[in-house]
Amino acid sequence: MQKNLGLFGDRRFWPLMVTMFCGCLNDCILKNALIILIIYKIASSEADLLVLLINSMFILPFIIFAGVAGQISDKYEKALLIRIIKFSEIFIILLGLIGFYYSHLATLILSITLMGIHSAFFGTLKLSIIPDQLEQKDFMLANGYIEMGTFIGVLAGTFLGGLYTWHQQFVMVLMLIVACGGFISSLFIIKSPNYDSKVVINPNLWKGATNILKECYMRPKIFLSILAISWFWFMGASILSQIPVITKTVFGCDESVANLFLGVFSIGTGLGSLLCSKILKNNLSTKYIVASAIGMSILGVDLYFLTRTASSEVAELMNITTFLAKLESWHIMLNLMLFSTLGGIYVVPLYTIVQSLSLSDERARMIAANNLMNAIFIMGSAILIGALLYIGCSISFVILILSLLNLMVAGYIYAFLPAQEPLHIRVVAGLIRVFMNIFYKVEVTGLENYHKAGDRVVIISNHVSYLDATLLSVYMPERPVFAINRMVAQKWWIKIFLKLIKAHPVDNDNPLAIKNLIREVQNKKKVAIFPEGRLSTTGKLMKTYAGPAIIAQKSKAKILPVVISGPEHTIFATARSMPIRRLFYKVKMHIMPPVSLDGVFDSAVNKTKYAASWLYDLMLKSSLEASEHKKPLFAEVALAAKTYGLNYQILEDASWAKRSYGWVIAKALQFADLIKKRKCVGLLLDNTSNSIPVLLGSQIAGAQAVILNRLDINSACEKYNIEEIYASGGLPADAPCVVHIIEDILTKTPLLKRIKYFLKSRNLDSLIKKADGNNAIIFSDNLRLSCENLTYNINQAANKLDLNVNDKVFCPLPLFDTLGFQIALTSITSGVKLFIYPSDLDSRTITEAIYGSDVTIIFGTDQLLSYYGQIAHSYDFSSVRYVFVYGERLNSATSDFWQQNFGIRILPLYALEKASSVLALSTKMEYKAGSVGKLLPGIEYKLQKFKCIEDGGKLFIRGKNISHDQWIDTGDIVKVDEEKYVTVLGRADQFWQKDNTLISLPLLEDVALKIDPSEQHAAIKMGKDQIALFSTSSKVDKKSIEKIFKKDSISSLNAPAEIHTIDKLPLLANHRVDYDALKSIIKDKI
Repeated sequence: MQKNLGLFGDRRFWPLMVTMFCGCLNDCILKNALIILIIYKIASSEADLLVLLINSMFILPFIIFAGVAGQISDKYEKALLIRIIKFSEIFIILLGLIGFYYSHLATLILSITLMGIHSAFFGTLKLSIIPDQLEQKDFMLANGYIEMGTFIGVLAGTFLGGLYTWHQQFVMVLMLIVACGGFISSLFIIKSPNYDSKVVINPNLWKGATNILKECYMRPKIFLSILAISWFWFMGASILSQIPVITKTVFGCDESVANLFLGVFSIGTGLGSLLCSKILKNNLSTKYIVASAIGMSILGVDLYFLTRTASSEVAELMNITTFLAKLESWHIMLNLMLFSTLGGIYVVPLYTIVQSLSLSDERARMIAANNLMNAIFIMGSAILIGALLYIGCSISFVILILSLLNLMVAGYIYAFLPAQEPLHIRVVAGLIRVFMNIFYKVEVTGLENYHKAGDRVVIISNHVSYLDATLLSVYMPERPVFAINRMVAQKWWIKIFLKLIKAHPVDNDNPLAIKNLIREVQNKKKVAIFPEGRLSTTGKLMKTYAGPAIIAQKSKAKILPVVISGPEHTIFATARSMPIRRLFYKVKMHIMPPVSLDGVFDSAVNKTKYAASWLYDLMLKSSLEASEHKKPLFAEVALAAKTYGLNYQILEDASWAKRSYGWVIAKALQFADLIKKRKCVGLLLDNTSNSIPVLLGSQIAGAQAVILNRLDINSACEKYNIEEIYASGGLPADAPCVVHIIEDILTKTPLLKRIKYFLKSRNLDSLIKKADGNNAIIFSDNLRLSCENLTYNINQAANKLDLNVNDKVFCPLPLFDTLGFQIALTSITSGVKLFIYPSDLDSRTITEAIYGSDVTIIFGTDQLLSYYGQIAHSYDFSSVRYVFVYGERLNSATSDFWQQNFGIRILPLYALEKASSVLALSTKMEYKAGSVGKLLPGIEYKLQKFKCIEDGGKLFIRGKNISHDQWIDTGDIVKVDEEKYVTVLGRADQFWQKDNTLISLPLLEDVALKIDPSEQHAAIKMGKDQIALFSTSSKVDKKSIEKIFKKDSISSLNAPAEIHTIDKLPLLANHRVDYDALKSIIKDKI
């Protein structure tokens, strides 16, 4: 609720709301004061007809000036027009005050007419300016507030107008103050950007009005919504206008009871308007319109019987006290309250539909068309009621006629709403929705995207549980036609579900089923398909089929991706990735923006293969966009603990001690309390279990965390003004500031404090809700990565990998390296066990640790993997599913060795520190020899032409995983093929041009690998265009290189001037080749 009230503090909304309220208040004070004056003072015997005349004179300008009001509102800036109109209101009120002072009926009717002209223009502006000021997700709420404000204005205006017979001067002065207040508030309305000076204003009022109706008629959804709104005003305004007459002539009460009835009616409509926003969760939907209309008819019939049994034969009109003393009086008020509440629920979504579906440059004309139709219907109701009263019908009979007509209109609306099933199916669907809202707390976002998709739509969704089809069927605005696997359709519980929906059983061998689905889409039916063709056994996206894309292309439809999350944690899922299955779990359904297939497959050679790959990428991207990226890292870990259980053992280190989520969170809270007053702390994190809660604790405390490398502690402390260092794994040498040993801090804790942190760690919901600490984390070289950067990259990688609780990641990479950091965090936030190891150089120990702890995912450079492979027993990697190589190109000898000896395909990984680490990833699903896989979803790229490289260029990237979401130069030369696979050719400084020939250091390194693939080689540029080659192999010499150059027709300009045989290539801390050290070797020799 606090979030909803936030609109009142928004400059984009509150001035409009206040201006609208002041205008509505004055409308009602002026009109109701005049009605009360006529009924009780001036012309009691002709009250019925005079009330109709007043209402007609107020409504008539909406008909006459609707066309020109819409044209002017679209042509000129709306905020300025509102100020002009509110200024004119002051003079209209002054005219009315003159009429009241002299009790001059003609002057008062003239002022009512002018107020109607004022409202005809302002009514168009107030609704058409809302979409200019607010986001679409706020339309429903804003319209609810506008309707609520309107009817509160009606209530207040009715009450104040009723006071006129006792406090004439007060009411007259108040109207003038309100008019001035409305003008002042209009000065704060923000300028609207949507107006078109090219709009032609037609001075012919009749043609202007008919033209906007014609334009509206050409947009069926808008036109039908306007008709439904107009009927609401026909029904509601008719009853509202007759309430003073009913009060006196039917119930025998005075004007205080009339004001009470009008007040109850106004409060009910305002309440319904707000309830509508709450019930529909600000989503665009028409699902409660018919039910509301039927309810209004039932209450109207009930009101008919109430008026029939009432007796007005009293000696004196009852006042409010006498009236409320009767039991049946409360029945009357409850009836009016429910009737008006249903009216609010009925009308607010319709206004939102008109605003959302109208184009920005013609929205005011659509609103004007709505106002015109409203006025016509209200005039029609006035004529109908006048005719019925003229021929002698009672007010009670008029109410009955209106209620029966409303029931017919409800049936008409029901027939025209899309995808109408038999009533029993709608009832069952409604009950299921109520059940799921209560027990699964279903949250649906993006319904506006559904309406943007148009008539021809293919809905695609991930398939994580047996609840998915039910969710799509119940929560979509229209019940889709489902494509269902023929074998699944034979299951008995599925057969029960199929009786409630329309489904087409499909199989891969039946092209006729595809044709039937194409025909359904062409007939403007929404078709829902699970592209995976089966339930996911991993909880993540599996292989996708091309069918949905082919159907959408053949039927010229758009694809609407839907991402369902939550059911994979329930007993209705088949995924093996959840240690805890729940009967109930919060479910979220994200409807993503629709995607057009125009030109997508035009250049594809194998369209079926390309379509399947394209769908897979689309679903990955949709899943990523549906994820939350702005949560603090600690909140992500706490959420994982809630999902997998506090006692779930997630962490292990070289001590072989296993740590649970509960331990990690308790220790993080302990460390956060210790440093809560620090602004900046240095973290020297060796690969031990204690490092993880320390990192999370710094985020909880809101302290700036600087991840230190033992090689540059002094410079980092000076640069970031670090006064305290928290170190794990031993004291650093010559530290320039105070150093605390993490192990001492976390282990030497009093018992009472341990109990305190243990109890706090149990309250996960509170921890997630209160989680804060979005400070950027600083790595080496002044690399600042925000929580959003890091979380986004975690989601990018986790969405692409089929990680599950049976996996265990072995991470020997240092935590000060962003790749090691992200591997650790991705594991912990995904419920994947993490074995964190202090060094990746202990090859023999590492292979034993991998075997002993049943590790399934390992990382290493080409050199390290080569060492591991040579030392390991053939069974040491029996549990391993994934082996990722990073930092350098994969040697074919290493790849072949692992494939032949362990049966494992090594998958290249492309990482960049500036991009929060991982940029591209090969998987079992997406693999191409020689490439590093596809760029992760959510990363934009462009290639800059580089020298004479024809099929590649320098790679620039941008995405939310990159600081400030700006384009950055990776410094790498790559090529990207048709399927978006990335092949890294080398660093930009490894290429140059000489005599129109491209010189390539990676090319020379490849030649050296051909000579001896089992050894390591590195080439550097020295001096002017000369090359030095370093190799750990004695087989590499100039003769062997020249031989391959001739065989492969390679230019001799690529030949090395010097060849240096060394025992071991110098490596950086992340085990990439240290090219700067190689250059130093050359300088030292010189």
